[in-house]
Amino acid sequence: MLTNTVTSVLPPSRRLPRVLLTVLALGAFLVENSFDFVGSVPYFKRLTGGLGILDLLPLPDPARAHRALDLLGAQGRHHYVVLLVTFDILFPLTLALFFRAWLSGRLRLLPWITLALDYAENVACGVLVATFPHESPAVASLAGVLTAAKFVGYAACLLAVVSLPLVRRLRRLHA
Repeated sequence: MLTNTVTSVLPPSRRLPRVLLTVLALGAFLVENSFDFVGSVPYFKRLTGGLGILDLLPLPDPARAHRALDLLGAQGRHHYVVLLVTFDILFPLTLALFFRAWLSGRLRLLPWITLALDYAENVACGVLVATFPHESPAVASLAGVLTAAKFVGYAACLLAVVSLPLVRRLRRLHA
């Protein structure tokens, strides 16, 4: 349904970037979350006994954030920092571009707000790693709030992308 809408409404020059961004975003998401390699979600979950990394823990209390960092160990914390300054810069930007390509009007601002939340969360997580084992409870709480807000932002983007073609179709039927 979405592809039919894209091919019938968009000129070929606008279809290619959408398709490319969709492949990049979905491919990166699937690889990072499905395969166990250094820096992947399964890798960090394995190191932490299922707890995972800070930017996947919405609203963590400071004790849980400390436990996650402790369970990572020195090498895992190093790998987490590498993730924060590489993949966690490029992937959120790819997602923002992906969502912006599929949204229109004022909704195109939503991915950029979510990107800002994601980057702010990454900075907070980086501060926690850099100050471990004496990390600030306030920064740990802030990281958790930013993680929750980021998830809400991405969910809103996804909901907007999925529902926008349906809303447009309903408006045409009632016009």
